[in-house]
Amino acid sequence: MFQRFFGIFLLSISVVFAKDLGVFGSVYEIKEKDLLLEIKQKASSIDYEKIRKEYENKIKNYRPPDIVVLEKAEKSKVYYHIPWAEVPEDVYGVKNGKLVLLYKKGDKFNPLKYLPFKPIDLVIFNGDDKGEIAFVKKYFKNERVAFLITEGSFYKVSKELGVPVYYFEGKNLKDRLGVKETVSRITVDGEKLKITVFAVDEKGDLKEKKYAIKNGFLFLKVRRDEKAK
Repeated sequence: MFQRFFGIFLLSISVVFAKDLGVFGSVYEIKEKDLLLEIKQKASSIDYEKIRKEYENKIKNYRPPDIVVLEKAEKSKVYYHIPWAEVPEDVYGVKNGKLVLLYKKGDKFNPLKYLPFKPIDLVIFNGDDKGEIAFVKKYFKNERVAFLITEGSFYKVSKELGVPVYYFEGKNLKDRLGVKETVSRITVDGEKLKITVFAVDEKGDLKEKKYAIKNGFLFLKVRRDEKAK
């Protein structure tokens, strides 16, 4: 009986307090910005063409901070180089079921001994030298090689050759490859690197007429009287 009376009492209180007490103070309409509309307005104010041109100019004018500059070759020649590398940390391995030290930190080794396949040749030249560009375009464009430039714009040279061109960067890479002059072709020859140097004139031809080029390599011309012998 008490529970019934208490329930009626609560119901009567809720009815009493549900009465409209009127409006007190000022009432304002809620105004919130249309987020989608705001995004569209900001997007329409962006000059995308300007941004594209700025980004394109940055690409065209990019120069790596550690680009390597080489001297222009005065004489054509061929020489060999071993790209010694140093073990950065102790290297362990399993031998006869036991863990043994294979290489100590600081040990030197020839990485060419462990190549699973012969890598692509590298052709290094000056991208600011018109004669070297003409030479590379004439003798190496159809060869299986990768192009690296020591100066100039990779964007412009790539466009002129019609193939990707990269920067020759990093003193460590220069020392590892043993290259000193342009134009140079680097080929893996057994456990050594074969560096073929081409001395090129301003017209894009070899300076020394005693040499000929075949398949992108240097050959000494044989005179007719020597052939007769």
